[in-house]
Amino acid sequence: LSLEENPCYNLLYPLLADSSWTYDVLARGDTYHIQMAVPSTSGTQAQMDLAALPSGFSTQSSFDCNNGGLYNLPLTTTGMLVNDILKGTLSFQPVSGELSPTFDELEAAGWYLSWNGSYLASGTGVLHFQGNTYSLSLNQAPLTVACQTAGTGEAAFESVTVQAGTFHALKVTCTIAVKATVAMNNWSVTGDVNGHFTEWYAPYIGLVKLLPDWIYVTSRLFGFAVSVANSGGDLV
Repeated sequence: LSLEENPCYNLLYPLLADSSWTYDVLARGDTYHIQMAVPSTSGTQAQMDLAALPSGFSTQSSFDCNNGGLYNLPLTTTGMLVNDILKGTLSFQPVSGELSPTFDELEAAGWYLSWNGSYLASGTGVLHFQGNTYSLSLNQAPLTVACQTAGTGEAAFESVTVQAGTFHALKVTCTIAVKATVAMNNWSVTGDVNGHFTEWYAPYIGLVKLLPDWIYVTSRLFGFAVSVANSGGDLV
């Protein structure tokens, strides 16, 4: 496909009008579904509808694209998993960097490439851990997403089998870091929220598997770390 006519046709997120994906997600022992669909594209933007079932949570996001690269962080599958774990709603305003590189950038690097994006995050969430409840609040908080492929050439790819079949998939690890206000028992302190995800993408098909390796909150005042149990999602 011509990138001049389809600037949002990205290797990891091939955003073409009328394309869609459905995922099964296991989080905290519960299974639910995430549906992602692209109802339309226009110039260098693509609209994406996301819905989580049976909770009924839904949202619409916009991607900014150019020559096959994506440059902002809508509420994608990773964001929906974070929102589910934290029981809240987050929004992201792009500042710099990119969400997903182009095919040319990956090929020129021999498939061994790192990229990052900077955003401002806003919203609230609640984290339950070991009988305690932690309230998180973000107001234009700096958030970074740093991603890295697994290796050079064929070492960057793994064979991944999910319900939809077996895919020759690009393995990517991403680290998310954001500063947040953490409140518990009338105490309010500044804390760091960090997460690490492993993701597998079938080229020009999309995300086929995602595993949150860890998510934790660290309070600078008390020095405690709260770890969140792993959960994962497979493409159906």
